[in-house]
Order: sequence, then C-alpha cells, then structure tokens
Amino acid sequence: MQEIGGQAVMEGVMMKSTDKIAIAVRKQNGKITVKKQKYAPWIKKSRILSIPVIRGFVVFIESIAEGYKAMNYSASEVMDEEESSSSAIMVVAGIFAFILALFLFKFVPFWAAYGMSSALKIFEERFVFNLTEGAIKAGMLIGYIFLISKMKDVKRVFEYHGAEHKVINCYEAEGKVSVKNAKKYPTFHRRCGTSFLLLVVMVSIAIYIFVPLGISFLSRFLWRLALLPLIAGASYEILKASSAYPKNIIFRALSWPGVFLQKLTTSEPDEKQLEVAVKAFKAVALP
Repeated sequence: MQEIGGQAVMEGVMMKSTDKIAIAVRKQNGKITVKKQKYAPWIKKSRILSIPVIRGFVVFIESIAEGYKAMNYSASEVMDEEESSSSAIMVVAGIFAFILALFLFKFVPFWAAYGMSSALKIFEERFVFNLTEGAIKAGMLIGYIFLISKMKDVKRVFEYHGAEHKVINCYEAEGKVSVKNAKKYPTFHRRCGTSFLLLVVMVSIAIYIFVPLGISFLSRFLWRLALLPLIAGASYEILKASSAYPKNIIFRALSWPGVFLQKLTTSEPDEKQLEVAVKAFKAVALP
C-alpha cells in the first residue's frame, strides 16, 4: 500500500502519492474540477537528501512549497479567475510569511523566556528556561489556531481538512474508498502536519538543552535558528515512527498532543466535502 498524504485548500483537497499530485476543488457553480500532475519528491533526487533527519527537513520545506501553490490554485478556481500571482510575487509572499512566523513563534517566545530569566533566578536553569520557552510557544500556537478557527473561511478549510483525514483513514483501513465508507472514520490522523508543529515544540525543548547559556541574547537566538533543520528533521522521523508503530506507548504519548490540537484544526465534513476529497484521492491512487 503506497503512502498518501494531503492538505486542505480553499473549497477543496490536495492529495499527494509517491508520483502524483491532485487538487480537487468545488467551484461556485457546484462542479468539481481536478488538477492532476506528475510528482517527483525532492528526497528521491539525491541520496543525501534521503538520509534520515535530513529528509525530514527537506520534506518539510517541500510540503510548504507545494501547499502554498495548491492554496493559490484553489483560490483561483473558487473565484473563477486566472491564477494572479506570478512566481516572483509568490516567492516574496512566502519569504515574508516565513519571516513573520519566525518572529512570532521563535523570537517572541525566546524573548519572553529571556526576560523572565532576567527577572527570576529559577528561569536561568537550562531545562526550566527551555520548558518555559516551549510552553509560551505552544500557547501562542494553540491560541492562534483557536482564533483563526472562528473565521468563516478557515472553518470551511478545517472541514475539508477533516474530509482529507477521513478519506486517508478509510484507505489505510480498507483499501477501498468511497464517501459512504469514509464517513465512519475519525477526522484526526497521526501523520498530520498539525501534530508535526507540536512535535517541533517538544523536540526543541530537548535539543536546546545543548545551547550554551553563557553567551549573548543574539547568539542564543541565532543558535535556535541554526538548529531548526535538525529539529524539523528529528520531528519528522518521530512523526513517521508514531504512524508506523501506533501501539507503541512512547509514540502514543508523543502523538497525543498533536491529536488533541487536531480537534481545533479539523471539523466534521458534509458529504459534498467528502466527495471532493474522494475525487482528489482517486486521482492519485488510481492508475
């Protein structure tokens, strides 16, 4: 059984197999359009890129790039217009979004923990400092997701996210996928990108233990940026292992926070949304 993953987009679902990508979108007139194309994962283009941990960071970057393109395409389909963003504009927007994410979820938590360590001696202890930083980061992430989940358009995307998970769960359990069969499966999945985000927070707490304390604020922050590829790669390997060994007590414990967070990022879809997810799945699963 080949591994298939996906992502929710505007009024649709993107599915990805080992050699194909498909985006199914329901247009305003009710019709479902499916864009299908061949796919060659970056990690298959070089042996170095396929090395464990390294491949995790590569897959992470590739997923962001493919997901951004899929979201842009779905928006153009829903609005019944040509894809307006040029490659240059998409790159600039992507860089800006990345810098903003680094500021909000890397710099701000570190700055807050650093300020607390300056005020109270207990926060100067290495593990306590990292745990505090991780707790602030997780709190900001959960708060951000909770707030955007109240937006109408985001609610729709989260429903399609649930549809994507139901279809993949159905495929992995039965092999045969249909709207009727997919309805009975849960909206969470262990390989979900939402789980990955919380794993990154947890892994960072452990890895930052090795960052020296007796250095400047800027040096400590730059160390955190430099360790991002290692953290992302290690988190990916843990996520992959937790999916492969779902009954292992350690992996179950590590995946539980991500499953909890998916209660915010996924919602129960209706049959029409499941129909879109099934079409996207069949476009990559069938010859």
